[in-house]
Amino acid sequence: MLLTVHDELIFECEADRVQQLIDLVKPAMEGAASLDVPLLVEGGSGATWEAAKG
Repeated sequence: MLLTVHDELIFECEADRVQQLIDLVKPAMEGAASLDVPLLVEGGSGATWEAAKG
């Protein structure tokens, strides 16, 4: 993990491991708290933050 920005986590990993990282982090983030509303997490990747948010 490189940094956090508000409700986002920024990671750096090898391109061939992106989906593996998303599959690991997404359930951890979605299960971080028990709330009356679901915590929905999206994952993206790219060479820049803008490309990842695409």
